[in-house]
Amino acid sequence: MPKLSVGRFWEGGLEESDTWRSNTEIERIARRFADRDISVEESLKDVDAFLDASKDKRAAAEDLVRSMQDTVNAHRNQIIRGIQRFAKRQAMMIRRIERQTQKLDDPETNSRQKSDLETRQRWDIRVFEEREGMIAYLCEQPVLLEKKFFAVGRAIAASQDKR
Repeated sequence: MPKLSVGRFWEGGLEESDTWRSNTEIERIARRFADRDISVEESLKDVDAFLDASKDKRAAAEDLVRSMQDTVNAHRNQIIRGIQRFAKRQAMMIRRIERQTQKLDDPETNSRQKSDLETRQRWDIRVFEEREGMIAYLCEQPVLLEKKFFAVGRAIAASQDKR
């Protein structure tokens, strides 16, 4: 999914608007929200404090959701592009290891070359395997951001129903 939508938690959707872009407090909350070190609970406290201080709570909530959506989509796309670059580097490393194996199997490769190739190949395999262990963590990041967005978005939508 290239972009996250508010349709799963905001009834009727949100009309296009960029009024939130001029509100530095909304921008601050959205940036803080996208920070992986900020929990859902902390984000909800920020949201509650902002909405409690707002005169037009419905408009403030809508602007906040728009800002969070924009920020999360941008941050999520950045993470996904990073994962794609990471995967390309891993594929390049596999091809390099395969070429090394072919040279090692080549009868024309002398013993000194084989020794150097084996050393390089051991190192490349080690680097590849260590990086491969990171892929689950990397792929989990956009998912965690999505879950956080939907959890906080549902809470904001529910708070609007109560007001």
